[in-house]
Amino acid sequence: MCIITTTVASTAAIAATAILSTAATAASAAVSLSQISAQKKATAYQIEQSKNQAKNAELQAAYERQEGIEEARQKKLNSILNMHNQKAKLAANNIALSSQSVLNMEEDLKLNSELDALTISQNAEKKAQYYLNKRNNLYQNAALISFNNKLNTNKAYVQLGTSAFNSSSLSSKNFN
Repeated sequence: MCIITTTVASTAAIAATAILSTAATAASAAVSLSQISAQKKATAYQIEQSKNQAKNAELQAAYERQEGIEEARQKKLNSILNMHNQKAKLAANNIALSSQSVLNMEEDLKLNSELDALTISQNAEKKAQYYLNKRNNLYQNAALISFNNKLNTNKAYVQLGTSAFNSSSLSSKNFN
């Protein structure tokens, strides 16, 4: 009778250990699933932030281009105004506006005005390209974050499944 009682008690202890082990695994799984969910939400937020920053960079690039166009246009208008003011001063001093030196000066002013406008446009385009590169980097960052999240989520699910399998294996071994 004593041997049977000991065997029953021993079997009951093994069963209790298996049940506790399974319960601990289930609790651990619940925590892991909660962590996976929280990580997904955090990653989604990071991706959204990167995409929003990329859109802002694209808007900034468009702004820089437009600003360059306007600045170049204003530079040309100011040059034309300066040229007319100089002609008026020359005419007021009885200098013939058809003389070669006046025509050369007018041509130089036009060329310098065009060169300045082109330089302004080129600088604006460089600024725009900076923001477009930034946009591209941010979109690539969002894609990389998304890929890493999927990889880490799959890894976590595999670890979770492996842990549950190992726990159930250990529980069943106790009864054999």
